[in-house]
Amino acid sequence: MLEEFEFSRGGDGTEIAGSLVNGAALDDGTADLMRERLCVLHDDDFTHFVRHATEVVARIGLDYEHKTVKKGALFYEEYLPAETLLYSVTLATRSRRGGVEMSPGDVLEYLCSSAPGMLQIGAGETTGKGFCAVGFARSGEEGGT
Repeated sequence: MLEEFEFSRGGDGTEIAGSLVNGAALDDGTADLMRERLCVLHDDDFTHFVRHATEVVARIGLDYEHKTVKKGALFYEEYLPAETLLYSVTLATRSRRGGVEMSPGDVLEYLCSSAPGMLQIGAGETTGKGFCAVGFARSGEEGGT
């Protein structure tokens, strides 16, 4: 069940879940949740949930000097569910910084070793939204760094 819709299981997702867990789970609790809750949807079903089940919150901008709402300051924010898995491909070239000789592999190693474990993405820092765990998985390797 997702929202008020019932779906039937079309296959075994153990292999997909295992691949995701190996590449994306940063801790045992997250790995367990991924194994238990993985759901792959058809594009049409996913589109419905994006359009109709995404949390949308009305916000206002305040005029702190007058303690009132700024004129025209009503805006809306859309939030991803807390369990959302975001991913991206990271590519590198040799360093182009003057006086720094680094191969593409060295650049990626530097990124993996110096990136923070947590990032705040988006404009939700005043509401505690947008915090994401960060991890790297290398192609052909199991687990993140």
